[in-house]
Order: sequence, then structure tokens, then C-alpha cells
Amino acid sequence: MFRLFQPGSESRKNECWSQSIYCPNPIEVTQVAVKLITDPGQAVISQPAAAHPSPVGTQHNRAPVQGTLNIIKIVEGYAPADASYEVIIKGKGGALTQSIKPGQSITLKLDPGVYTVKELNLAGEYLVRQEPEGPITIESNQNTDLSITNIYPVEIPVAPES
Repeated sequence: MFRLFQPGSESRKNECWSQSIYCPNPIEVTQVAVKLITDPGQAVISQPAAAHPSPVGTQHNRAPVQGTLNIIKIVEGYAPADASYEVIIKGKGGALTQSIKPGQSITLKLDPGVYTVKELNLAGEYLVRQEPEGPITIESNQNTDLSITNIYPVEIPVAPES
């Protein structure tokens, strides 16, 4: 085990112990010289070039823990037998497109944040209902369900002419 702290810090305020869960004020340190001193296992930052707090949303400079988005596809009415739909998921990190078939559900692992989910309906052949409506919030270690329903117009069979 070793101890890491920023010189000149107020009484261990910026101190972290390795192999511990608790770190009152985690710091990210780059380009430093480390000097081992006589106290076994203690390391001191002697020449910090850059140190700043960990980014919000991370735990000790680790990537944020992802959450899941479950998208469920429901189709009402007479959809083509080979129907497949394109769903676009947009967040601060970019966008991704997923194909989904009627009755199928897909599960995506996403970083925490706010996302918009839209289905491409270029031909306008059906209505699209999304539940819940609006932006979707993904939280760490949480599952979020979203259903997208396509409503096709009811086709009335035409009797053959005699």
C-alpha cells in the first residue's frame, strides 16, 4: 500500500490511500516525479506538473459505469412480413443506428447521460408512438425500458368484382 498526496495540501485534504475505497478528494496527477521515502510504502509527489480533480461522473478517474437501454418493438396493423426498422440513438458521444424487427427487443449498454431515440419513417407509411416520450436518461447500473410502437392503417379487404 502507498499514500499519495499533493505537497502543500492542508492536512491530508488532498490525500488518497491505494487499495482503499475512500478518497476524500481524488486527484489526477500527470508528469510527476515520485520519491520513495523511509516510511515503508509511502510515496510523495515532489514535483507536480499538473494535478486537477477527477472529472465529474467518474470514480477515481475510471470510466463511468454504464446503464442499459432496452428497446421493445411493437407493431399494430398489417406490417409487411419482412419489416425491419432503423432506430437512431443520439447522445453527447455521437449516434448509433440499430435495426429491429417486429416483436423484437434489443439491449444496449450506454454511458450515463441523456439520449434521444428516433425511428426512421421516411415513407410515412405508419404512425410511430414512443413510450416514454422525449429524451431518455440513462443512469449508471440502471435499466431503462423504451417501447416503440408502429401503427399501420387498417386495410379493408376489397371483394373481387364479379
